Amino acid sequence: MPSMRKSYCCIFAELDQSSTAGMGIIKLQSIKYSFFNILAIAIGALGILFIIPLDKESYGQINMLFTAAYLLTPFVGLGLPMVVIKYHGVFIRKQLDAYYLAFTLFFGMVITSVLALLIGIFYDELARFSVYFGINEAFILKHKFTILLLTILLVLNYVSISFSALHKRIAVPEVLSNVAYKVYIPLIILLIYHQYIPAGYWPFNVVFYGISSLFIFSTSAVLKSGNGSCLCPNFPGGSGWVWLHLCCRQAYKPWPMA
Repeated sequence: MPSMRKSYCCIFAELDQSSTAGMGIIKLQSIKYSFFNILAIAIGALGILFIIPLDKESYGQINMLFTAAYLLTPFVGLGLPMVVIKYHGVFIRKQLDAYYLAFTLFFGMVITSVLALLIGIFYDELARFSVYFGINEAFILKHKFTILLLTILLVLNYVSISFSALHKRIAVPEVLSNVAYKVYIPLIILLIYHQYIPAGYWPFNVVFYGISSLFIFSTSAVLKSGNGSCLCPNFPGGSGWVWLHLCCRQAYKPWPMA
């Protein structure tokens, strides 16, 4: 009799696989992606029309934070999202695909943290160029730590999207990144406008992208890939993070937690 340890995520993955049998997973994912993209545009339009005018100053500050972080992502990321895609085939050929999530997380964190630290050393000099992009230099200097941390999380968010795309999942990242962002901005504006949170307190941006990346990685780990096997973030030695051990490659066997 099959063990009751079979993960709920695998059950949902099987339902998803059966629903895509007729039309193909790529076609279905493309339709889902288009739908969520249109939804994000609609939510963003409603926010701009009805909510953002309530506190344009806070909206402008949020935009400055993200603009500064986006400008730094090419230097902190150095093409990491494409590296994730390029070397996935190497892990498959060496039958190490089960370790690829661990490699992606570790490699991404190390590279982005080291490069962000180097940029932080020359941050004051780089901030002087912010005026050419319409960003207030004093504001950038004041929020140095928030911007650097947000840059790291933006890069990891791109990496998580690339990892998800490797397993034929493009709709889920669109929901957890683009659509969620369009909901997040009006929500923050409303909370500031009604004085539930103080104006100018921007670690919420970091928390948002941290949660977004975490969910994209987790969802990629628990959903089935196109080859029909559940992805499991195995680490060398069989250990791993408990929050990611939601679905193992052998769904009916105990988790390897040595």
